[in-house]
Amino acid sequence: MTEQHETRDVSGDAPNVTTRTLQKDIPQATVARLATYLRVLALLTDDGVAIVSSEELAVAAGVNSAKLRKDLSFLGPNGVRGVGYDVARLRARIEDVLGLSGGHRVVLVGAGNLGRALVGYRGFRRRGFAVVGVFDNDPEVIGREVEGLRVRDAAGLTDGIAVLRPTIAVIAVPDDAAQQVCDELVAAGVQSILSFALCPLTAPPGVELRRVDLAVEMQMLSFERVRNADPGEGGNTVDVAENAPRAANDPTTVGVATGSAVPSAHPLNGSGRIARRMPAHSTPGSTGLSHCAAQAAQTTSHTATEPTSKGSVVTP
Repeated sequence: MTEQHETRDVSGDAPNVTTRTLQKDIPQATVARLATYLRVLALLTDDGVAIVSSEELAVAAGVNSAKLRKDLSFLGPNGVRGVGYDVARLRARIEDVLGLSGGHRVVLVGAGNLGRALVGYRGFRRRGFAVVGVFDNDPEVIGREVEGLRVRDAAGLTDGIAVLRPTIAVIAVPDDAAQQVCDELVAAGVQSILSFALCPLTAPPGVELRRVDLAVEMQMLSFERVRNADPGEGGNTVDVAENAPRAANDPTTVGVATGSAVPSAHPLNGSGRIARRMPAHSTPGSTGLSHCAAQAAQTTSHTATEPTSKGSVVTP
């Protein structure tokens, strides 16, 4: 295994270079790839691999080795010429730069199908994210247990945040309540928020706000499929509009509109009804538009893979 760059031990920073300084200089696209490298390094650790070359790591991460070396150069000196990367040390270095060294406490608002599935996802704790609290306002759900956590009443969200001291909050409520939940989390002092609502949300400066839109990702896949398709494949698409009415009436069909897009292993009733009991966040001059449509009409579009986050509207 041969490295193509002159470097030192991955654990050693260059003189007078702090982790915070490095973080400010790293492009967002590189940050996304660092997360991918970290996932690969975790798998290598599980397999007992101690040393990995840039070529091997690049192939496993799905990038070319030149891009990988450039990405890792933002971390300071790393790797050893002719030897490769120490997997454990490189993993620790990336965790440090991504702010994962101390782990994160996560609270989730909305104990519907999606919320319960997220709480039950084992990969979070493995990667340093521990869900410490779940909130909802459905009387049939409050007090029930999800993965060992008692669902708390959303009416006590502010007090719950003070007790649980989360570093990240996840919003998994219906769209008409997402902004209000976001506002309450911000008021309670949460500075990092991940939203699964279709609505673009707003937050003040200093609050990191990101939105996950699975439909956008599937639309990107659809585009790539069409772009890369052979000329003779034009007639293989499925008429979704024709099948939609049948699917909507078929109880065996899972659909986003019914709130059951993510099946849950826990037979809890309710689907994040916290949203249904909260007033919609109104927008002046948006008569005839839903809150989502009004917000989207007032915001500037960004790419799906690099949303803005610093105290701004997060849009696909």
